[in-house]
Amino acid sequence: MTKTFRLLLPLLFLFTVNLVFFHRAILRGQIPFPGDFVLGVYYPWLDYKWPGFPAGVPVKNPLLADVPSLFYPLKVYSMSLFRQGLFPSWNPLMFNGYPLLANFQSGVLNPANFVFLVLSAPAAWSVFIAVQPFLGALFMYLFLRSLRLLKPASLAGSLAFAYSGFNLIWLEYGIHGYVAAFIPLLLLLARQLT
Repeated sequence: MTKTFRLLLPLLFLFTVNLVFFHRAILRGQIPFPGDFVLGVYYPWLDYKWPGFPAGVPVKNPLLADVPSLFYPLKVYSMSLFRQGLFPSWNPLMFNGYPLLANFQSGVLNPANFVFLVLSAPAAWSVFIAVQPFLGALFMYLFLRSLRLLKPASLAGSLAFAYSGFNLIWLEYGIHGYVAAFIPLLLLLARQLT
C-alpha cells in the first residue's frame, strides 16, 4: 500500500460508515426529515386516514416538532434570499418581522449552507444533515491521532463521538451536530497552537 492510500484509508472508512448510515437518503432519495410530525399533527393531513394507520399517523418523536415548523422553513427561506442576491437579515413572514441572521435556528452563516445554493431544497437538506456526523467523525479522528492514539482506537473514538446519542437525537435540527463536530477541530487547533 502506498503512503497516501494508508493516510486516506481511515477517511474512506468513515465515509463508508456515513454512507451506510444515510443509505436511504443518499441511495434511495429519502429525506431525513420528521414527516410523521407533519402528517400526524398538521391539517389537512391530520384528517386523512392512511393505510395501516386507521387513527392517523403516530408521531414517533415530538421533540422534532421544530424541524418541520421552524428549522427547515427558515433554512430554505434564508437560502432563497441568498439566491436572489439579498442578505438574509430579516424575515418579514413571521409575526411582525423576525430576525433571521440573529438567531441560531436559521444558521445563516453556517458554511455547510452552500449546498442549498447548488441543490434543490430537499436534496440539500439530505446532504446538510448527512455531513454532520461525517465531519464530527473526521475531526475527532484527527484530534485523537494528534493525541498519538493508534488508528483503530482513533476510529472507534471518532465513531463513538459522531454517532453518540446526543448527536443522533439532535441530528435533524442541523445545528447541534455542526457545533459538536467542530469541537474536536477547535481542540486540535488549540493543541497545535500550544
